[in-house]
Amino acid sequence: MAVKLKRAHTAAIGRSVEVRGRRARPAPDAFLGPAQIATVRHQALVRTVLGSCVSAVLYHRPSRTAMLCHAVLPCCPHAHRCPGPGGCQELYRYVECVLPYMLDRLAAQGIRARDLEIGLYGGATVIAILGRGRGGQLDVGRRNSAAARAFFKAKGLRVREDRLGADCGCRILFDAASGTTRVEFLPGMTTAVT
Repeated sequence: MAVKLKRAHTAAIGRSVEVRGRRARPAPDAFLGPAQIATVRHQALVRTVLGSCVSAVLYHRPSRTAMLCHAVLPCCPHAHRCPGPGGCQELYRYVECVLPYMLDRLAAQGIRARDLEIGLYGGATVIAILGRGRGGQLDVGRRNSAAARAFFKAKGLRVREDRLGADCGCRILFDAASGTTRVEFLPGMTTAVT
């Protein structure tokens, strides 16, 4: 019944936090913030709020074990000189980095990728930077969504629930006991930056 949250190892954040689950469960056991991952077992609940960020839920029903992420951007600008998971300071921030890391961590626990139920959430068009250039717009949510979908497609893994690309943000609540993810869309959560 423990939830283990991890953040990128930077000077400001730099440690893992463990939160014990509650049996009464009126409120979530843990909040998953930007650039965090959570490993969840049995009775734990995890919630997060997403706009352009993407959350992947990788759930193994037989063990009631899941990993969730809250990735902020699609690609790491330092990928060409990446030190790998052991030395990366921003591992959980990027879709292209955190998703393979999550599969590797689950594999280390004896969980095969093909046995996972995969859900993708967020990736909304809430931050659009308008300007000149290709298409005149940089849509972070669309790019995050495309990166997550492309990763699982390249791995040959089926995404069971794809709730990416809405026009507004959402709040999700994941329940490890049942393997369900409740999604609540937040219509007032939209922004355009010029």
